[in-house]
Amino acid sequence: MIQITKSYRSFESIEGGLGETDGMKVCLSWATLHSLLHSEKPAYHHNGYIWLAELLLSEISEDRDRSIWGNIRKLQEQIGLVGSQDLTPPSVPLPISILCGLLKSKHNYIRWGFLFVLDKLLMRLKLLLDESQLQNTSHGDAVSFDHSENRLEKANAVIDIMSCALSLVVQINETDSINILKVSFDVIF
Repeated sequence: MIQITKSYRSFESIEGGLGETDGMKVCLSWATLHSLLHSEKPAYHHNGYIWLAELLLSEISEDRDRSIWGNIRKLQEQIGLVGSQDLTPPSVPLPISILCGLLKSKHNYIRWGFLFVLDKLLMRLKLLLDESQLQNTSHGDAVSFDHSENRLEKANAVIDIMSCALSLVVQINETDSINILKVSFDVIF
């Protein structure tokens, strides 16, 4: 089901040309994720959060039309776009819509799931950036800046996504600013 949701990440891809059987599999996969995220059982929504983090990471790592840095900027823009509008545009991938939708839940544990997913995404993003750097240097690509600049660029990318997502928390959910600040420090360190 994770592979199916990775293959059909937008409303446009789901609506476009799927047969009845394939359409049912896709809908069932997305419905299963939704059910896990909104379950009252902690183990279920924990698995849903991990699944959602995987989908978000695939938004960054699997789009080969742009560089990884371009994908990171696109993810950040789309999170901001979802936060600035009442309705999610159909061009925004479902994983981003679902992530932002967690904040609109009436249940506190689901809203806190947003921060859990964000934390997992940022940790995996850091590993992905490290892996990308290792692949570039192992293929003999010349790195045009020194390691300290590279580390700074990676840190800025992670902090930019975190900042955009946490500002969305403030916009959508009237949460105590001290808690948001604490979470942001926890994520950074």
